[in-house]
Amino acid sequence: MPKWILSMSRAILPTSNRAVLCFLQRCMSSQNMTGPSQAFVHEFGDCRYSVSYSNEASETATISFCHPYAISTAARQYAAESYAGVADIIEPAEEQFQISLKVDLACLRALPEAQAEAALGKLASLRSVMLGLPLRQWLQALADSSLQEEMQAVLSMPGAPLWVHTQADRLVAMFSVHMHGSPDDPLMSAFIQELATAQPGHDASMAPQLDFTHPGETPPFAVPLESGAQPSGTLAGYVSMTVLPQHVSNPEKIEKLAWALLTLQAQLQASIKQFKASLHAHMRSSLDDLLLTLEKARVDTVQSDRPADGSQARARRPLQPSKQPLLEQLREKARVAPVRDMRSMLNRHKENRVMN
Repeated sequence: MPKWILSMSRAILPTSNRAVLCFLQRCMSSQNMTGPSQAFVHEFGDCRYSVSYSNEASETATISFCHPYAISTAARQYAAESYAGVADIIEPAEEQFQISLKVDLACLRALPEAQAEAALGKLASLRSVMLGLPLRQWLQALADSSLQEEMQAVLSMPGAPLWVHTQADRLVAMFSVHMHGSPDDPLMSAFIQELATAQPGHDASMAPQLDFTHPGETPPFAVPLESGAQPSGTLAGYVSMTVLPQHVSNPEKIEKLAWALLTLQAQLQASIKQFKASLHAHMRSSLDDLLLTLEKARVDTVQSDRPADGSQARARRPLQPSKQPLLEQLREKARVAPVRDMRSMLNRHKENRVMN
C-alpha cells in the first residue's frame, strides 16, 4: 500500500473563515460602520454564514451558521461554553440557520489586544467548533489512553462522509475518492499517485501518516454499504489518515488534527486545484520557450531579406504574443518559413545567435 505524509505545518485551509474574521475586525474598529451592515459567506460550498452589525441599542454583532446536516445538542452546548463571556446563543436562531450568536463588541474591546484577536479568531472558527466536537473527543480519549473501539461517520461534506475507526492505540479516518467524468479526473488521479509515491520530508516525520489504497486493494477497514451518504461516481481509491498517541500530546495538536480531519477532503480538492494551476503556469512557460526557440531557428526562404553584399541578416521584429492555438501557430510558421533540411536550420540558428 503506497504511503505519503501530511505535514501539519502546511495547512492550506485556515481554521477561521477569513471573510467572517475581517467583518468582525471591522466591527471592532468601528471604521466605516456608521449603520447596520450584513454579509453572507459560503464556505466549502456547503456551509453558510450570516454576519451582521447593529448599533441601535447596544453595539453588537450577530453570527449565524448553517450546515447541510443536523447539529447535535452537545455541539450547541460546547459552543455556548466556548464563547461564554464574549457571545451568547440566540434562541431561536435566525431563519434558515441552525445557530446564531450575539457578540458583545464592548466586552471584546475591553480585553487585551492579543486576547481580543484570539477571541475573534475563535468566533470566525464556528465551523470547527461545532462540527469538530466528536473528533476532538476521540483525539482527547486517544491522548488519555481511554479510546474505545468503534466506527462512525462524520458528515463533514455533503455526500462524502469521513469514516472514523477507533482502536485503543490509534484512530484511523478514511474517505473514498470518486471520479465523475470531468476533465480534471486524470489530473486528480495523477496528483494522488504523485502523493502516494512521494518521499516524506524530514519536517513531516512526526506527522500522521496518510495512505492511498487503490480500488483493487483492501482498505484499512470495511465501510458499511447501507450508509445513506455514500458518494456517487466511479471509485478511484481510498485516502486514510492514521493518528497515534504521539500526535495528540497537547491541546494545540488536538485542535490542529481535528481541523485537518474535518477538512481532509477539502484539503485534497484544494491541493488538486493548486496542482492544476501550477501545471498551467508551467505549460504557459514551456509554450513561450518553444515559440522563442522556433522564432530563433526559423529559416527565412525569402531571398530579398538577405543583403546583396553578403553581410549578416537584418534584425527581425520581436516575437509578438498570439492568441492562436499552438498547433495553428506551428502550421503558420511552417507555411511562412519551411525548414528544408537540418543543416540550413542550424546555420540560420547560428546566425541568429550571433545577431542577438
